Amino acid sequence: MSSLLALAFSSLVVVAPARPLADLPVPLGRLTDVLAGPIEGGVHNSETVIEYQPEGCEHTISLNLTRLIAGAAFSLQQLQDWMGRTDGLERSLFVKAGRLGTVAERVVRAVHVDQKACKASKVADGFKLELQSSPKLCQAPPGRTLGEHWFLADGQPSAVVQIAAPAPESKGQCLPRVSVIFFDDRQAARLRYHADFGGRLSATLVADRCQDIDFSLDQEAQVFHALRRGCKR
Repeated sequence: MSSLLALAFSSLVVVAPARPLADLPVPLGRLTDVLAGPIEGGVHNSETVIEYQPEGCEHTISLNLTRLIAGAAFSLQQLQDWMGRTDGLERSLFVKAGRLGTVAERVVRAVHVDQKACKASKVADGFKLELQSSPKLCQAPPGRTLGEHWFLADGQPSAVVQIAAPAPESKGQCLPRVSVIFFDDRQAARLRYHADFGGRLSATLVADRCQDIDFSLDQEAQVFHALRRGCKR
């Protein structure tokens, strides 16, 4: 009889849906002073700057990769704080606490190298890198503009930047699209950060247990909505 009651009771148990994730206020990252016009007198030796003239643009564009990496990496701290505002969220996403802090530490030590993925990386929407982990790298010719730019820490990839031309329908033909991925010490992608300087910004936090959290901009509300979804492994 008791087993029958237990079976009847279990049939009434409803699994509560996961709580909606909190919104994240804008801005996400700091991308000020990443783009500029032609630089006079050169740049500081510690900075990497790409200068090129996009098709349809009347002047040269200077894209400061060093500031771009630093500005995108600022979002790692924002996301760490965001997780901390919801009890148990970080534990539900990462096996080991402080994973994003480890990623940020590797960004600080990162240096730009003349390397590229040996096999062309897949992109979405014409510029968004979708790497799950860092690929094998090969030598790349110096002086590159569009395409991938890799950063190493302790000899291993810590970040990659994809620079793409503006979308054909973009009104700002001088405004590039960039995609940044940060890797942890096991070479797993942990944050995908996509910025269309002529459009919108979006990001994906790559967690453990095959969980991804997409952040999409709500321009009117000035927040990023967070949506948990299964990953593509």
